[in-house]
Amino acid sequence: MIRSLHVGATLGVAGLMLFTPGVSSQHGADGGPQLVRAEPKQLEAARVRVERPSAATLEQTLDVAASVAAPGALTWNVNPRLPGVVREVRVKTGDEVAQGAVLCVVESFALGEAVHDYLRLEALVRAHEQALPRRREMLERGVAFAAEALERGKALGERGLNTWRELNELESALRDREFARDNALFEFETRLEDQRIELEASAEHLRLLGVDTASLKQHAPGAAVHEHDAHAGRYEVRASVAGVVIELGGRVGEYVDEHAVLARLRDLSTAWIEAQVGERDLANVRNGAAAQVELAAFPGVLVPARVAFVSFELDPHTRSAAVRLEAANTPLAAWSERFPIRPGMSGRARIETGREQAALSVPLSALWRRGELDQVFVRRADGAFELRSVQLGARSRERVAVLGGVSAADEVAVDGLFFLKSMLARGDE
Repeated sequence: MIRSLHVGATLGVAGLMLFTPGVSSQHGADGGPQLVRAEPKQLEAARVRVERPSAATLEQTLDVAASVAAPGALTWNVNPRLPGVVREVRVKTGDEVAQGAVLCVVESFALGEAVHDYLRLEALVRAHEQALPRRREMLERGVAFAAEALERGKALGERGLNTWRELNELESALRDREFARDNALFEFETRLEDQRIELEASAEHLRLLGVDTASLKQHAPGAAVHEHDAHAGRYEVRASVAGVVIELGGRVGEYVDEHAVLARLRDLSTAWIEAQVGERDLANVRNGAAAQVELAAFPGVLVPARVAFVSFELDPHTRSAAVRLEAANTPLAAWSERFPIRPGMSGRARIETGREQAALSVPLSALWRRGELDQVFVRRADGAFELRSVQLGARSRERVAVLGGVSAADEVAVDGLFFLKSMLARGDE
C-alpha cells in the first residue's frame, strides 16, 4: 500500500492515466519483450510521438566559456599631422563615419609656414622662368655689339686705319663677352634649377601633409582666405578607414601635437569572441570551423560564428588557449540596436570539432538509459510499444547514431516517454 501511494505521487497528472481502463503493460515471464498498450486517445493526450530512424550528419561540438573582446586589429587611432590648435570638431562619440570623412579641423603654424615657403619658391621659380628669355636676350645683345665692333675694326684695318693691336683687343673683347654670356646663363639656369628642386621638395612635403598644391595655385593673390584653407594654416583631419567613433580626444581650443589621439575608430561590423579551450580539447579545434555563440545578454539567441584564430600559447595557470571567433555584428531580434555584440559581454561558445555520417540515427529524447543498457520504445504493428535495447555510436547535441537494435522501418517513440515509462513502473508493482 505504501509503495503504491509513493508511485502515484511521483507520477503526477500522467500517473492518473495509468489507472484508466484500456491502459496496461506486459512483461514476459520467459524473458520476452516488455510491452506497453494504451488507447490512441491516451497516447495522444500524453503527446506520444514516433519517428523512424533516419540517416543524419552528426556534428560533434565543444561547449566552452567565451567573452566578447575589443578587436585591437580593427581599432585605429587618428593623430594630427602637425601640431596645432583644434578649431572645430565635426563628429561625436558613437557616430559612424565613412573613409575620408572630416573629423576635425586643426590650425597649425607649421603648416602655414610650409605653405608660405612653397608659395615663395613657386613665385621665385615663375619670376626667374619669365626673366630667363629677357636675360638671355640682353647677354646676346652684348655679344652682338662686340661682334659688330670687331667687324668694323677689320674693315678699318683693311684700309690701314687700324693697327693689329687694336684688332686683337676687339677680338679679346668679343671672347670676353661670349664667356660672360655663357657664364651668366649657366649661373642663372643653375640657380633656377636649384629653385625648381626646392619647389618640388616643398610640394612633396605638402602632399605628405595632405595639402593639394593644385588648390594653392588656384588661390589668386589678394583673394579672401577661407577659414579651412591651407593658406591660413588650417587642415582637415580625416578618417583613414570607415568605422565608429568610440572615443574623442580633441577638444575645441586645445593644443595638440603629433602624438595626441584626436579620435579612436573601430570597425564594429565584425565581433570578436574569445573562447577558452582546454589543452585536452585544443587538438579538435580547427581554423575556419563553424561555431555558435550564446551571450548572457541574449539568452536563447544563437549567433553564428567561425573560428578565425587559435592562439599559439597556452595560459600556464588555466592550461587553456584563447580561440578567436568572428561573427557578423548585425542587429538581433532581441536587441535591434546597431552592433549589439559589445566588448565585455560573456556567454558560451559551441565550436564544431567534427562531423560523422550516421546511416541510422534517432533523437536523444528517444533514449532511456536503464543501468548499463540504452533502450527505446518501438511501436509494433498492433499498436503496442516494445522496449528494445539498442547499440549506439557517435552523437551530436540532438541526435545519436544507432548501430543495432532497430531498423529504418521501425517507429521509435521520441516524445511522451514519461507516459510509457510510467506504464512499465505500474507493471513492476
